[in-house]
Amino acid sequence: MKTLAFCLALLFAASFACQPTLNDALNPATKAPPVPVPTPETATEKLDKEIKTKEAEEKDAQKAVEDAVADVKKKEDELKNLEQGKKDAETAIGNLNTQKKVIEGKRAALTAKKNFDEATKLKNEETTKKQAADQAVVDAKADETTINNDPVSTTQQKNDAKQKVMEAETAAADAKTKVDQATASEMMLKAAYDAVKGNIQAQDTDTAVAKEEMDNTNEIAKQMEILDSYTTKQNEVQAAKDMQTAAEGKLADKKEELKKLKDELAALPN
Repeated sequence: MKTLAFCLALLFAASFACQPTLNDALNPATKAPPVPVPTPETATEKLDKEIKTKEAEEKDAQKAVEDAVADVKKKEDELKNLEQGKKDAETAIGNLNTQKKVIEGKRAALTAKKNFDEATKLKNEETTKKQAADQAVVDAKADETTINNDPVSTTQQKNDAKQKVMEAETAAADAKTKVDQATASEMMLKAAYDAVKGNIQAQDTDTAVAKEEMDNTNEIAKQMEILDSYTTKQNEVQAAKDMQTAAEGKLADKKEELKKLKDELAALPN
């Protein structure tokens, strides 16, 4: 009997302990919410997203084209502003090149005069040496005559005197050759100078002409910089046009890609 009572007590306790769990199972309000299952993206939704992305890309590409067109116009305007300067520089360079030829003529005349003056100086120096050599011949011959007429002169003395005359005559002949060569050179250089001496006036000194040469060179370089700037700007314009062409090509690609996506969307069943 005691055993039966103990078992019934355990059964009652177990039934009471399980009551809340059973209530939870039977009462929907106390049940845990189900885990949401993501709804698969439809083809339409996927294409809509891609179209929006592509439309943004098309908009960016359109902006790039507009920027490129504006850049081309800006650089073309800058190039146009340089055109008059380019024309003026070309005219100036033409005049400067003409001036350069005049200056080159002056330099040629000064050089020819310098060469002629040096040739004249050399001829005069050689002439002076020849005169001394000729006088040495005269003196040697006089000494030889004196020795030959002196009854006490030895044969050796007479031979030595004769040798000195021969040496003096050889030196005089060499001196004459040098004078002849210097004279011929002087005549040739004089002819060269005469041909160009009309290019210079009294004020055209070496220093003055050197300044003209430097000024002319510097001015030509200055005008060439202007032409180089124009050429550089031309290249910039062409580069900008190339960028515009590339931007337009990219925009066309984006439009084509967008059209393809829209066509795919339109082809989907409703």
